Amino acid sequence: MTADYFDSRFHNLISFLTVQPSAACLAAGAPFGAGTFFNTDLARARGGNFSGEARITRWLSGSASYTYDSTRTLSAPTDPLNIDPNYLVGSRLLRRPVNSGNLALNTSYWRMNWNISGYFTGKRFDYNYPGQIIDPGYALINLAASTTSRTASASLAASPISPTSNIRRCTVFPRSGASFASA
Repeated sequence: MTADYFDSRFHNLISFLTVQPSAACLAAGAPFGAGTFFNTDLARARGGNFSGEARITRWLSGSASYTYDSTRTLSAPTDPLNIDPNYLVGSRLLRRPVNSGNLALNTSYWRMNWNISGYFTGKRFDYNYPGQIIDPGYALINLAASTTSRTASASLAASPISPTSNIRRCTVFPRSGASFASA
């Protein structure tokens, strides 16, 4: 089991600010607006990483991890119209979820190996012209299996597991060195 604490400061992050298009941009027909890049003077990320592994039985093992990541803009040039919350002091950094983690179980019995794993992420702030949006959290479940024999090995993986899921990879590796794969 491990636990880590972090407190990081970031200087001079490159950010983008939407501005009023110039006459040249309007003449060129800039359909997506105009903007400028600038440095976010100072931001921080503070939180912790927690993880653990365990052998549950002789043939079953598991692992889990969780991350808490609290971010903030500490100093940045302000939006002239003061309407863009992405660059206000105190706002969260973009695309960094506060909560995320994963869980995995692995079983190995005879010559078969089975894996099931899951990942989750909490909501996170993002940018969608012309303003801020909140991407909802999501969860992803993966399933994989493999087997070996003296003449070949095979693996099968599916991701994501849902009513509309499909098999993502099926691979067979003969021991002679040649290989066959289908997707």
